[in-house]
Amino acid sequence: MSDLFTAAKILEISKDIVGKKGPVGIDTGIYKHNLLFEDKDKKCDVYMLGEDGNEITIDQMVALFSMLDDLVDKLMSKTWRSYYFEGMVQLSDNEFYICWGS
Repeated sequence: MSDLFTAAKILEISKDIVGKKGPVGIDTGIYKHNLLFEDKDKKCDVYMLGEDGNEITIDQMVALFSMLDDLVDKLMSKTWRSYYFEGMVQLSDNEFYICWGS
């Protein structure tokens, strides 16, 4: 599976988020996925977009996924734990969860 599969998945869910009035919570599941971290080393996995009822922009989605890509690279090199993006699930109207495989 190529990186284009990942890009298509992100674009597909982004079309349901961009333009939506916030706040919208995206649970990245990054620290939950990494079983090698002790609880004291885990950080918050939830990022809020569109605070104060503002519409979510494509720029916000790009910034979020760029930041997540950097974070995953950093954590993979630190812990040797793999992260394979498997998509996003909509939990409610304003809540989404990113799924990871190993």
